[in-house]
Amino acid sequence: MVLHQWVLAEYQDVLLSLPDGAVIIDTVGVIAWVNPATLFISGYADHELLGEQVEKLIPERFQLSHLAHRSAYNDHPWPRPMGMSGELVVQHKQGYEVPVQISLIPWQTQDRMFVTAFLRDMTAEKALETAVQQTNEHLEREVKKRTADLLEANQKLREEILEKQRVESELRLLSTELSRRQELLMEELRSLETYSRSPASKVTARTYQLLPLDESLPETFRQLTMEYESVLEMALQIKTYKSDRSLSEKLRTLAEKLGSLNAGPQDVTHLHSLALTQKVTGVPQSKAAVYFQEGRLLVLQLMGYLAAYYRSYSLDFLRKHASANIAADVPWDTEDRDHGG
Repeated sequence: MVLHQWVLAEYQDVLLSLPDGAVIIDTVGVIAWVNPATLFISGYADHELLGEQVEKLIPERFQLSHLAHRSAYNDHPWPRPMGMSGELVVQHKQGYEVPVQISLIPWQTQDRMFVTAFLRDMTAEKALETAVQQTNEHLEREVKKRTADLLEANQKLREEILEKQRVESELRLLSTELSRRQELLMEELRSLETYSRSPASKVTARTYQLLPLDESLPETFRQLTMEYESVLEMALQIKTYKSDRSLSEKLRTLAEKLGSLNAGPQDVTHLHSLALTQKVTGVPQSKAAVYFQEGRLLVLQLMGYLAAYYRSYSLDFLRKHASANIAADVPWDTEDRDHGG
């Protein structure tokens, strides 16, 4: 072919040594010449391409549109890259597609125009681009996951901080309330102490020969104090270990013992003070606070049981007295007049 000889004569060294493919086509799209790089990219031998339409190198889905583009280019040929609006591929002889970059250069002989299409195999670049894209997508997923994890952890931390602040606020309110209640109980205890040690109470007790138990029966009072200490210890264990043991029976028994000895509020208060002092001496402040808290409730319960004992004793005495009056046939109103007159 004349073109073949002319090309070899003028540009043989350049075109044959190009690492990129070079395809020379005429204005009707017939392949006039190809270099070895084109054969490597397409998988064809030169005799399989020479004289064929250039669309043989184009996937079937693009062939019709390529005909229109080629016709328009022939009307206004100028050097430019091809496929600026999309990716380009060469149809390999074995059926797969090879990504390429294509540049077009029109040139003129004495009687005809030709176009040289330079093909650059982009397989490695596309593979690298795909790998980079996959890596970026993986990193993006990891970043999103890490961000979501951090946001979740941050949200949990905020919730924990808010919960901690709420609990601390509630604890402060509870502490204030407990302190207030404790102060009320302490004030009540101080009132009982003041009452038990008031001069009037002592004078009244001595007038009716009701000396304080620690004076009249010191050994018995010491034993009762030890019993009350054991009740305090049980109360602490119940508070600490959530035991279901009941203190009611022990307190009731202790109250009956005190009642049988004609104990008064001052004796109970003194008993409580001695036992509590014994239990809180040398113990940590937190444990001492529990002793105080439980002790204030215990002393009130003990007072209640002692009052119930005396109430029961008084009712029994009144019943016996009423029975005696009935047996003697003494009218109640006569008795009242006798006492009044």
